[in-house]
Amino acid sequence: MPIVSSHRTGASSKYLTGGTQYINDQLVLPPSGSTTFYLSPTIFTRPGSYVLFDYLGSANPTPISGSLSSISIDLTGFNTALFSGTYSITDVTGEKKVILTLFTNANAGTQYVNGELTINSSVTLYLSSTLYNTAGTYILFDWSGGGSFTGSVSNLFIVPPPGRAVDTGVSSNGCAISGSTITVTLI
Repeated sequence: MPIVSSHRTGASSKYLTGGTQYINDQLVLPPSGSTTFYLSPTIFTRPGSYVLFDYLGSANPTPISGSLSSISIDLTGFNTALFSGTYSITDVTGEKKVILTLFTNANAGTQYVNGELTINSSVTLYLSSTLYNTAGTYILFDWSGGGSFTGSVSNLFIVPPPGRAVDTGVSSNGCAISGSTITVTLI
């Protein structure tokens, strides 16, 4: 019987691949000290986890020599309203990838309230994958500049971006009041 059609679907990646460097033999890093990598904000456009190095194609028994802790990332030119300036670098040996996670500024997406913020009934907030792409605690509302809050944060229903969930260890919806702010914690 002839094949009339074939369909192929690819698995979606949990990592962003812009800026990936592919190691075919060996990457030699210093055992100590610092090696600075300068990233382009036109390639690393949003917070999240990027494949910094992919060594799947390397036949070398030690595809990465030296210490990943010697890598320093220069984020000069990045939007500080969006990026926190902090990052982590992790070697995921099972996937043969070195992952760079650029963290979101906790104030990115904050709504500043000058009047009264009232949440007396159910409100659903859909969080953007651009602003809320990494795990952490984010400020949703801030009324410290002269505003006030009435109601209950338990009336908020948070829809996190794909790959994230609300931290129910904080509260059932991941929200809390901290001083003059309402925060949400994502895992």
